[in-house]
Amino acid sequence: MSSFKVPVSGVVERLIGSEDACGGTDNPVSIDHATKGCVHVVIPVFNRWQFTQQCVEDLRRQTYRHLTINVSDGGSTDGTRDKLARLYPDVEVIYDGKERWWAGSCALAIERILAKAATDDFVLLLNNDTRVPENYIETLVAWSRTHDAAVGAKVVDSRDPTRVLDAGEMIDWERYDFPIKTEIASGERHCEDVDTLPGRGTLIPIKMIRAVGNIDDRTFPHYISDYDFFCRIKSAGFKLLVCYDTMILAHIEETGIVPQAQLTLRQAWREIFDRRSMTNLGDHWRFVSRHAPAPLRPRLHRLLVAQAAAKLLLRTELGIFFLPPYKGARLVRRVIRAVVRLINEPDAALEFAHWPHAVKLVALMTFAPRPFQSDEAAAKGLDVSRLVRDGVLILRLPPDWYCFGTLQWAGRSDAAQLNDLLRACRGPSLLQYRALVSYKRARQAHIRLGDDSAADPGQASCNH
Repeated sequence: MSSFKVPVSGVVERLIGSEDACGGTDNPVSIDHATKGCVHVVIPVFNRWQFTQQCVEDLRRQTYRHLTINVSDGGSTDGTRDKLARLYPDVEVIYDGKERWWAGSCALAIERILAKAATDDFVLLLNNDTRVPENYIETLVAWSRTHDAAVGAKVVDSRDPTRVLDAGEMIDWERYDFPIKTEIASGERHCEDVDTLPGRGTLIPIKMIRAVGNIDDRTFPHYISDYDFFCRIKSAGFKLLVCYDTMILAHIEETGIVPQAQLTLRQAWREIFDRRSMTNLGDHWRFVSRHAPAPLRPRLHRLLVAQAAAKLLLRTELGIFFLPPYKGARLVRRVIRAVVRLINEPDAALEFAHWPHAVKLVALMTFAPRPFQSDEAAAKGLDVSRLVRDGVLILRLPPDWYCFGTLQWAGRSDAAQLNDLLRACRGPSLLQYRALVSYKRARQAHIRLGDDSAADPGQASCNH
């Protein structure tokens, strides 16, 4: 479970008690209180009593009154269970004597709720390190009933509620990435284009849980268990939605084992294999096996193994042995790709941004044609003015200097002469170096005379 040390500010306190901050009475989505179902709030906890108490207080102030509060304790040692029993006798404390992580605590509570819940009831998963405004549950229930969906809310930073942390989560299976929407357009009230939802503050109709089953705490005891749960819900044909008429305020500091740039061997091993690590190989392997498109699974499995190997061999003290050959092999691979592109796309010789920095100068001197003057083109029998009009050549500053705008001129009547000019203008040689020096000197003189007030029209296309 996460552990947070950032105190909630007075600004947050005002937001928690303000309907206007989250839509308030202007919200056109409403529910019939006579037909509303019971919301069973599930709060998985492990110690951190101060957060649990604040979370319970927020729930007791909710405008939606038809709810039960279920605190599922994963083995707290700070007196959480005794304090709840003494201060909040109406709160259901769920504890089976075992130490449980997030998924296990949620699954235990949901299992008991399913045994007694009505068809039109809901489960609200809520972490205790969050704050919610008074109309939070009422707003989520309204959106869920209107859209027949599992509904989350936008997540904001408790230290700066204007900063949106999560307005919708997607899964990029091609890269195995989890992009998160953080920008909300003016007037935008919800987002349906999401692939999953977080377990932090999301409302799920009971009928969806009965259809897909409980949170799978055996396969995913902690991290990514919420993603798995909501992916299963979406795969079953149910809708996922994030509404912006309310918000959940999160303390964003993390616990557990979080990724770091430089690692010791021990730290890298724990990140890869410890189930408390959000990047552990096992959980992500199983997640890919269950939810990724079938054709992509073998490649994504290889990607996960490669990422784990890179973490162990390149970001630890072993990097002193493995980084040099790795960088060398990567350089060779990038050079080969650049050469292949050069063969297939002639104009690639005019664009060297894709070349590795270590060999860019050599490639530039070898493949990129240098600037030249009109008399050099005329000596090949070429009409410079016509070539500029056709975009084959570009006029440079200083005047009477030109460079190639394209190297694709097949079918032109002057193609042979252009090929002769191209051969004369590229390749490492003393003659090329002298011509390039002449161009640089002419341009510097032009600038000193103050005639360079306009941007060089060929600067973007000529590498030299």
